[in-house]
Amino acid sequence: MLCEALKTSYAEAARVLPSKQNISKTTVMNKIHAIAEEIPDTIYDEPKAVPYLFIEADEDHVAEQHERNDEKNNFSFISKLIYIYEYKQDVPGISGRKELVNKYYFSGLYPGEAGNRKLWAKVSAFIDNNYDERVLRRIFVSGDGAAWIKYGANYLDKAVFCADKYHLMKYVNTAAAQMLDEKDNIKNELWHLLYSNKYNARKNFEAYTNDMMLSAKSPDKVDELRKYVLGNWSAVRRTLRNKLVNGCSAESHVSHVLSDRLSSHPMGCSQTG
Repeated sequence: MLCEALKTSYAEAARVLPSKQNISKTTVMNKIHAIAEEIPDTIYDEPKAVPYLFIEADEDHVAEQHERNDEKNNFSFISKLIYIYEYKQDVPGISGRKELVNKYYFSGLYPGEAGNRKLWAKVSAFIDNNYDERVLRRIFVSGDGAAWIKYGANYLDKAVFCADKYHLMKYVNTAAAQMLDEKDNIKNELWHLLYSNKYNARKNFEAYTNDMMLSAKSPDKVDELRKYVLGNWSAVRRTLRNKLVNGCSAESHVSHVLSDRLSSHPMGCSQTG
């Protein structure tokens, strides 16, 4: 019953299961709600000796289910996703495709400051239990800059935050598009400034984006880029210049791990479910 409910709605799970008794969707729901809240995390036989760990994180917005006529209270809640891996390797036979080696997932709602602390404490305990602290030199935490992700980079020992290049590209492309016919040249210049080795690169980027806002079609889009980059300057530079940081696929993982069941084809979930 539980395996079927992973893929379909409660009603569909009740319908397709062979049984001499009638199974209702409420029965499926009750079984799911009765699962223990905390499933024990894996502990390897021996601590692994690796110099670097990579953590990527993102979130999905899930439609919350209420009584049929309770439209005024219908809203969504956030389900968080974190995964750890050791490195990326090429996928045999598929050019340019990478796979994550020894990845491990954490997911759940974990709302508010107390929830963040609980979630990252689980991640920290998993690392402490499974990796040799004497060998581990650095943990790279990548994400879109959400406060709960940055919290993890501050919470974990030896961790630094890296800005997700996927979201950075979206900000750059959107800002450059506000310059109409000049957008291609503007985009190239923005990347040049972001990669610049000059000591005053941050100041130059700020001045350039301020000038863009004077003639941009939608200055607020340029301002979003400016605030994101300046507010995460060290993380952006680390992503672009540290060869160990090789992209972030958190958006894709959210799509495969969470969205297919919770938001792309929304079935409506209670927070317990």
